[in-house]
Amino acid sequence: MFSAQHARRGRVPETLGPAISPSSPAESVILAGKAVKLGDRAPRGMEGMEQMVLKAPGILTFMVSIILTVTVLIMKFFGAEIPFFIGNEFWVLLLAQVVLVLGCVMRGL
Repeated sequence: MFSAQHARRGRVPETLGPAISPSSPAESVILAGKAVKLGDRAPRGMEGMEQMVLKAPGILTFMVSIILTVTVLIMKFFGAEIPFFIGNEFWVLLLAQVVLVLGCVMRGL
């Protein structure tokens, strides 16, 4: 475990090792718990696996999600009656969150 002794000596135990190797921060990353140089091959068993990258959703996707969510909240807390949404508040809220997640995961949304 990490202790005050390690801190005074300037050492970090291997279990709490740095996320980027101290040799050259821009040339290595952590992949599957091991420091890998960017030019190296992927570790055995990791070939062909792509790194999942999240991105910010587009403004239209974000606004659709927010509008649906706010509409359901207004219906629930203020008793508004909106056709097509009455009785389906859960499904509309789920749809809003699915749209937002898809906007973060997929490109072009």
